[in-house]
Amino acid sequence: MQREVRQWPLTIEVYWLPKNASWLNQIEIWFSTLQRKLLQPNCFE
Repeated sequence: MQREVRQWPLTIEVYWLPKNASWLNQIEIWFSTLQRKLLQPNCFE
Protein backbone atom coordinates (compact mmCIF):
# COMPACT_ATOMS: atom_id res chain seq x y z
CA MET A 1 0.00 0.00 0.00
CA GLN A 2 1.05 3.52 -0.58
CA ARG A 3 1.88 5.68 2.39
CA GLU A 4 -1.04 8.06 1.71
CA VAL A 5 -3.59 5.25 1.72
CA ARG A 6 -2.33 3.93 5.05
CA GLN A 7 -2.79 7.39 6.57
CA TRP A 8 -6.49 7.63 5.66
CA PRO A 9 -8.72 7.63 8.72
CA LEU A 10 -10.79 4.49 9.15
CA THR A 11 -14.21 6.05 9.65
CA ILE A 12 -17.67 5.12 8.48
CA GLU A 13 -20.31 7.80 8.05
CA VAL A 14 -23.93 6.74 8.39
CA TYR A 15 -26.74 8.95 7.14
CA TRP A 16 -30.27 8.44 8.37
CA LEU A 17 -33.08 9.38 6.03
CA PRO A 18 -36.70 9.31 7.11
CA LYS A 19 -38.91 6.62 5.61
CA ASN A 20 -41.66 9.03 4.66
CA ALA A 21 -41.35 11.42 1.73
CA SER A 22 -41.52 14.72 3.63
CA TRP A 23 -37.85 15.49 2.96
CA LEU A 24 -38.41 14.85 -0.75
CA ASN A 25 -41.17 17.46 -0.76
CA GLN A 26 -38.69 20.09 0.42
CA ILE A 27 -36.27 19.14 -2.37
CA GLU A 28 -39.05 19.32 -4.95
CA ILE A 29 -39.99 22.81 -3.74
CA TRP A 30 -36.37 23.93 -3.96
CA PHE A 31 -35.93 22.61 -7.50
CA SER A 32 -39.21 24.11 -8.69
CA THR A 33 -38.11 27.51 -7.36
CA LEU A 34 -34.76 27.10 -9.09
CA GLN A 35 -36.48 26.19 -12.34
CA ARG A 36 -38.88 29.14 -12.21
CA LYS A 37 -36.26 31.74 -11.31
CA LEU A 38 -33.13 30.62 -13.15
CA LEU A 39 -33.93 28.18 -15.92
CA GLN A 40 -35.88 29.52 -18.83
CA PRO A 41 -37.18 27.39 -21.72
CA ASN A 42 -34.65 28.97 -24.10
CA CYS A 43 -31.62 28.22 -21.89
CA PHE A 44 -30.71 25.17 -23.95
CA GLU A 45 -30.72 26.68 -27.42
